[in-house]
Amino acid sequence: TIPHYAHDAERIRQRCAQAGLDIRVELLTPEQFKSDMRLTADMTLFALMLDNEIELRLIDLYKTMQHRLPPDRTSRLNQQLSQVLKETDSAERTRLYQQIECDLKRDHLIRFLYKKRLKTVYHRSLRGIPAESPESLRFSELWFDRRQR
Repeated sequence: TIPHYAHDAERIRQRCAQAGLDIRVELLTPEQFKSDMRLTADMTLFALMLDNEIELRLIDLYKTMQHRLPPDRTSRLNQQLSQVLKETDSAERTRLYQQIECDLKRDHLIRFLYKKRLKTVYHRSLRGIPAESPESLRFSELWFDRRQR
């Protein structure tokens, strides 16, 4: 992992030690973590920010994971992703992504420590942000109210 997550990594190491598993935590610089160095580890700890492009982030996560999976599991994940990419119904795609996550959890290949929804914060003079969906902005519709400074 990277130094930002050293505390979480140490907590995981301690919990593993309590269960009789001896693991070593190696901290990489962000540049090293982006390289193939992280692929030599048995386990990686990192954050996944699911923004407005949640499907692209999930595909990227699963494609990256393929470098670490056994060949048969890589093949299965490829089939699942192909199915997702062919699906035109967003509700069905969501169900397929959830199935991929369930399968990976069941096979002990992924573990989410926590999920947190991030709120968008912006200056009160910024206008044109849709109230029903502030995380999906159209920059062409934004403007500043000079009276609100």
